[in-house]
Amino acid sequence: MVTNILSFVIVLGILIFVHEFGHFIIAKRSGVGVLRFSLGFGPKILGKKIGETEYQISAFPLGGYVKIIGENPEEEVSEEDRKRSFSGKPIWTRMAIIVFGPLMNVLLAFIFLCLVALIGFKIPAFLEAPPRVGWVEPDSPGQRGGIHAGDLIIRINHRKVSNWEEVTFIVTTNPNAKLRLDLEREGVIVVKELVPEEEKMFGRGYAGLQPEWPPIIKEIIKGDPADLGGLKKGDLILAIDGEEMRHWIQMAMTIWKNPDKTITFKVKRGQEILSFPIRPKAVKSKEKAIGLIGISSPGDTIIKRYGPLRAIVWGGHETLELTKKILTGIWKVIVGKISHRAIGGPILIFQAAGWAAKLGITEFMRFMAGLSIMLAIVNILPIPILDGGHLLFLGIEAIRKKPIGAKTRELAYRAGLVFIILLMLFAFYNDIARFFLRQG
Repeated sequence: MVTNILSFVIVLGILIFVHEFGHFIIAKRSGVGVLRFSLGFGPKILGKKIGETEYQISAFPLGGYVKIIGENPEEEVSEEDRKRSFSGKPIWTRMAIIVFGPLMNVLLAFIFLCLVALIGFKIPAFLEAPPRVGWVEPDSPGQRGGIHAGDLIIRINHRKVSNWEEVTFIVTTNPNAKLRLDLEREGVIVVKELVPEEEKMFGRGYAGLQPEWPPIIKEIIKGDPADLGGLKKGDLILAIDGEEMRHWIQMAMTIWKNPDKTITFKVKRGQEILSFPIRPKAVKSKEKAIGLIGISSPGDTIIKRYGPLRAIVWGGHETLELTKKILTGIWKVIVGKISHRAIGGPILIFQAAGWAAKLGITEFMRFMAGLSIMLAIVNILPIPILDGGHLLFLGIEAIRKKPIGAKTRELAYRAGLVFIILLMLFAFYNDIARFFLRQG
């Protein structure tokens, strides 16, 4: 819990500071007076005034703001401050002040990703492997679509795919959509239709296709049924009760289905073929008992690391790819192709920040990079009260040659505020619903 709290505070603090600093530095460089630089909203907790600017931390950390002179066109500004007011500057200067907040978040993501490439990061080895299907889960969309173990996925919707990372992204972002899969099966090209199901927790697409993952024991818990029954690290499980085991998940599901029942494991140990009767212990999971024997096989990982120049290139590429993926996801939520359950709020960020921090500094930086890009994109949406709403008003002002009227502006801001509050409440609802789904 302490890790989650610290990670959450660090993530929000850095992302909000960088965003508001973007507005602040361009305002200062443009000769606009800045009265307040606040991390958070609401009552001031602590602060210090330096020159004309008061720097403060406020009670509610879910945001921040920069208070500049003449931000509102209707605001009365003294003759002395008129040249230093926001509304007194050219439209392009005002647009630059607004847009630099989101741009700084994108720049921060780029810097984080370059550092990740320099330090080195772990990825599951299968993500870079050719997308050959190792196993198809029973009664899954993949099985219903006629996909077989051993099939090599070549194209999805006529787009060439070269690894599991590409396949996973396409499947998860296309729930309930018809996907054409071109497969290589025993040297012959076959075409199948896959319709990923929408999974309950996040609304992502699920196909039930698993990469190759042989059922080899890599870790064993002392005193658990596997250890007591004679299994050892390195054993390859060939069959359970006569059923051939081709995949780790297939084997795990077979064990889960047999709590407190003796089942026979046929294993290969070196050049020997051995048999062991083992009784999985019953463990309660989601109000039903499943069988466990105390073995695991964490997937192989690889470490990727680049030199300075390659790190910059990789960081730029990943920033663009991450931006494209987030834009694609947001658009699909808006048009209903991805479930609204994918929307998350502060509780999800709190949980994810702690999880990323426990995985190490590079995963934490990758998490912050993604969240920073998300913050930039959301802020640039044309919703009154957000940066994108301000840019929209300035665009209209440039066309009309005069600012939008005070009443229209106030109504738009109120509508924008109501929309943001409703969206936040909805995100909280999704976070709480996910919590109960996990508990169930």
